[in-house]
Amino acid sequence: MSGNSAPALTDPDWYRRLVGVRSSKTTYYPEYRHTADSRDRSIRALEPVSRALTTLEGGPERLVEAVVSAAAEIFSADGVACLISHPAFGERPYLLLAAAEGGSGVIPPPELAAVVNAHVGHDVGGGVVHRLLLTALVWNDRSVGWLAVRLPAGRVPDETDEAILRTLANQTVVAIQNSWLYTDAERSRAEAMRAYDEMALHVRDLETRNRQLHEARSALAEAREREAVAEERQRIARELHDHVAQHVLSIGMNIEWCRGVTADPEVVDRLMLAKELARSTVDYIRRAIFELSAVGDPVSRGLPFALRHLVTDEFGLGASAVTVRVVGRSVRLPEAVERALYMIAREAVFNAFQHAAAQGVTMRLSYCPGSVRLSVTDDGYGDAQALRRHLQDAGQWLADGFHCGLVNMAARARELGGELSITRAPGHGIRIRVWVPTQKVA
Repeated sequence: MSGNSAPALTDPDWYRRLVGVRSSKTTYYPEYRHTADSRDRSIRALEPVSRALTTLEGGPERLVEAVVSAAAEIFSADGVACLISHPAFGERPYLLLAAAEGGSGVIPPPELAAVVNAHVGHDVGGGVVHRLLLTALVWNDRSVGWLAVRLPAGRVPDETDEAILRTLANQTVVAIQNSWLYTDAERSRAEAMRAYDEMALHVRDLETRNRQLHEARSALAEAREREAVAEERQRIARELHDHVAQHVLSIGMNIEWCRGVTADPEVVDRLMLAKELARSTVDYIRRAIFELSAVGDPVSRGLPFALRHLVTDEFGLGASAVTVRVVGRSVRLPEAVERALYMIAREAVFNAFQHAAAQGVTMRLSYCPGSVRLSVTDDGYGDAQALRRHLQDAGQWLADGFHCGLVNMAARARELGGELSITRAPGHGIRIRVWVPTQKVA
């Protein structure tokens, strides 16, 4: 045999240490049944205890309610009371009373007062006081409250009951701390999410304001550029009027004087041609001055406004002389389209009153899907067929200012991928139609 000696059979506890129960022929089975009952009660207590201690939603108050309900269920208690001091419940201790199903939920005041007095005196450790099974709630070796269970009448608590309640109490304090930290973390997370949403909203608002500021700066820069261009156009127009046009007129006057002092037919013919060229040049200069002298930029406010501005402000004509009609929903078009149509309408109206002696003009602006149409109809004496013939010969623009304007109008339409047509108006006069696509124009 080994050096370890067998336990002495005379030792009264050797069998209990071996099998876990005290045994003798007369006490073995009662002791075994008691041990099995304690084990079964401990196992049955695990489910309500774990269910209570994993209650995180609702905060520490909800967890204490779950613990008290679990204690009432485990012990079939007439009543349960829990008192705890913890930062999760503020400055005052948190007291909760509850009962199992069918119980009164009331712990007699004398018994509750005894527990409270013991707690106030920091004497609560654990034990049974008048059917009241109680244990301390301990955190960091310090009593922070108690958990009390009033057992049913006739129920005699044992070591298993005390161990179950003590385990529940110990884990309750830890679970309350975890629930408090979890609730605080969730609150911090919610605040962080709100702050993030507010920051994201602020960022979007800042982006919108930056975009608006950028657009405002771009618009201001464009306005300054247009102002500078307008001032330069005015300067060039004054130079043309004050110097170039006057010099050409002087040339014409000298040519006329030369024609009066010579009788040579060949020289006279040459002088007449030179005079005609001088007259055409003056017309061209006047037309250039007219285009350069446009005040402001009405196109920036939309084509319909620009056309009405053309009638009332630039030409000084009344509604009876010129009618502007807009068909379809008015929308902003690419700037190149609006400016080209405005210049074409301007030229057409000028030609109608200046060269065709028109008494009335109608401008019709039609918005179509993917394109826009403009027609200018007058009641003057213009010949549509002759104008189409002259338009086909681009070289004729030097001989007549009217034809020069038509060439420019057709060129503007072609540059935008559109086309210009000239037809006879109902009754008499001419109608100029312009079609321009809007989708392909940048």
